Amino acid sequence: MNHSIINSALLKHILLSFFILSLFSLTNLSAQDKNHKVDKYPKCTNLVEVHQAIGYPKEAAKAGIEGKVMVKVTVDKYGKVSSHEILPGSPKELAESVEPHIASLTFTPGEKDGKAVSTKITLPFLFKLK
Repeated sequence: MNHSIINSALLKHILLSFFILSLFSLTNLSAQDKNHKVDKYPKCTNLVEVHQAIGYPKEAAKAGIEGKVMVKVTVDKYGKVSSHEILPGSPKELAESVEPHIASLTFTPGEKDGKAVSTKITLPFLFKLK
Protein backbone atom coordinates (compact mmCIF):
# COMPACT_ATOMS: atom_id res chain seq x y z
CA MET A 1 0.00 0.00 0.00
CA ASN A 2 1.19 3.52 -0.76
CA HIS A 3 2.75 5.31 2.27
CA SER A 4 1.14 8.64 1.38
CA ILE A 5 -2.30 7.01 1.54
CA ILE A 6 -1.50 5.52 4.95
CA ASN A 7 -0.10 8.85 6.23
CA SER A 8 -3.15 10.70 4.92
CA ALA A 9 -5.54 8.27 6.62
CA LEU A 10 -3.55 8.48 9.87
CA LEU A 11 -3.54 12.28 9.77
CA LYS A 12 -7.33 12.35 9.18
CA HIS A 13 -7.82 10.01 12.16
CA ILE A 14 -5.60 12.20 14.36
CA LEU A 15 -7.42 15.38 13.33
CA LEU A 16 -10.84 13.81 13.91
CA SER A 17 -9.76 12.60 17.37
CA PHE A 18 -8.48 16.09 18.23
CA PHE A 19 -11.66 17.73 16.98
CA ILE A 20 -13.95 15.46 19.03
CA LEU A 21 -11.89 15.74 22.22
CA SER A 22 -11.45 19.50 21.92
CA LEU A 23 -15.12 20.06 21.15
CA PHE A 24 -15.99 18.26 24.39
CA SER A 25 -13.33 20.23 26.23
CA LEU A 26 -14.44 23.64 25.00
CA THR A 27 -18.13 23.08 25.52
CA ASN A 28 -17.33 22.64 29.21
CA LEU A 29 -15.99 26.14 29.78
CA SER A 30 -14.15 26.63 33.01
CA ALA A 31 -15.47 29.88 34.46
CA GLN A 32 -13.28 30.18 37.53
CA ASP A 33 -12.83 33.91 38.22
CA LYS A 34 -14.17 34.24 41.78
CA ASN A 35 -13.85 38.04 41.75
CA HIS A 36 -16.01 38.38 38.67
CA LYS A 37 -19.26 36.61 39.55
CA VAL A 38 -22.04 36.72 37.01
CA ASP A 39 -25.49 35.19 36.74
CA LYS A 40 -24.86 33.76 33.28
CA TYR A 41 -21.47 32.94 31.75
CA PRO A 42 -20.66 33.48 28.06
CA LYS A 43 -21.17 30.62 25.59
CA CYS A 44 -19.07 30.25 22.45
CA THR A 45 -21.12 30.60 19.24
CA ASN A 46 -18.53 29.65 16.61
CA LEU A 47 -16.71 26.79 18.28
CA VAL A 48 -16.85 24.33 15.39
CA GLU A 49 -15.39 26.81 12.92
CA VAL A 50 -12.54 27.75 15.26
CA HIS A 51 -11.74 24.07 15.92
CA GLN A 52 -11.55 23.42 12.20
CA ALA A 53 -9.27 26.42 11.73
CA ILE A 54 -6.89 25.29 14.52
CA GLY A 55 -6.67 21.60 13.62
CA TYR A 56 -3.86 19.56 15.16
CA PRO A 57 -0.44 21.07 14.42
CA LYS A 58 1.29 18.68 12.01
CA GLU A 59 4.72 19.05 13.60
CA ALA A 60 3.27 18.44 17.08
CA ALA A 61 1.45 15.34 15.81
CA LYS A 62 4.61 14.00 14.17
CA ALA A 63 6.57 14.61 17.40
CA GLY A 64 3.84 12.97 19.50
CA ILE A 65 3.19 16.16 21.48
CA GLU A 66 -0.05 16.16 23.46
CA GLY A 67 -1.36 18.46 26.14
CA LYS A 68 -3.75 21.16 27.18
CA VAL A 69 -3.60 24.83 26.32
CA MET A 70 -5.39 26.91 28.96
CA VAL A 71 -6.44 30.37 27.81
CA LYS A 72 -7.87 33.06 30.09
CA VAL A 73 -10.24 35.15 27.98
CA THR A 74 -12.06 38.38 28.75
CA VAL A 75 -15.36 38.47 26.86
CA ASP A 76 -16.78 41.98 26.57
CA LYS A 77 -20.46 42.88 26.95
CA TYR A 78 -20.89 42.43 23.17
CA GLY A 79 -19.55 38.85 23.18
CA LYS A 80 -16.17 39.71 21.63
CA VAL A 81 -12.79 38.70 23.01
CA SER A 82 -11.25 41.88 24.43
CA SER A 83 -8.10 40.25 25.81
CA HIS A 84 -6.57 36.84 26.40
CA GLU A 85 -3.62 35.18 28.08
CA ILE A 86 -2.13 31.75 27.45
CA LEU A 87 -1.60 30.31 30.93
CA PRO A 88 1.76 28.80 31.90
CA GLY A 89 2.26 25.09 31.44
CA SER A 90 0.92 24.85 27.90
CA PRO A 91 3.18 23.06 25.40
CA LYS A 92 4.71 25.78 23.23
CA GLU A 93 3.95 24.10 19.89
CA LEU A 94 0.28 23.71 20.81
CA ALA A 95 -0.10 27.18 22.32
CA GLU A 96 1.35 28.70 19.15
CA SER A 97 -1.36 26.99 17.10
CA VAL A 98 -4.19 28.16 19.37
CA GLU A 99 -3.18 31.78 19.97
CA PRO A 100 -3.86 33.24 16.49
CA HIS A 101 -7.44 31.94 16.65
CA ILE A 102 -8.48 33.28 20.07
CA ALA A 103 -9.56 36.68 18.74
CA SER A 104 -11.92 34.98 16.25
CA LEU A 105 -13.98 33.36 19.03
CA THR A 106 -17.42 34.90 19.52
CA PHE A 107 -19.67 34.45 22.53
CA THR A 108 -23.04 35.24 23.95
CA PRO A 109 -22.25 37.90 26.56
CA GLY A 110 -22.13 37.17 30.27
CA GLU A 111 -25.00 38.57 32.31
CA LYS A 112 -25.32 40.11 35.76
CA ASP A 113 -28.71 41.24 37.00
CA GLY A 114 -30.14 40.89 33.48
CA LYS A 115 -27.51 43.15 31.87
CA ALA A 116 -24.67 42.16 29.54
CA VAL A 117 -21.30 42.46 31.28
CA SER A 118 -17.65 41.83 30.58
CA THR A 119 -16.69 38.40 31.92
CA LYS A 120 -13.46 36.45 32.38
CA ILE A 121 -13.46 32.74 31.60
CA THR A 122 -10.80 30.09 31.15
CA LEU A 123 -10.93 27.91 28.05
CA PRO A 124 -9.19 24.52 27.84
CA PHE A 125 -7.97 23.39 24.41
CA LEU A 126 -7.14 19.69 24.63
CA PHE A 127 -4.73 18.08 22.18
CA LYS A 128 -4.61 14.28 22.41
CA LEU A 129 -3.32 11.82 19.83
CA LYS A 130 -5.04 8.51 19.45
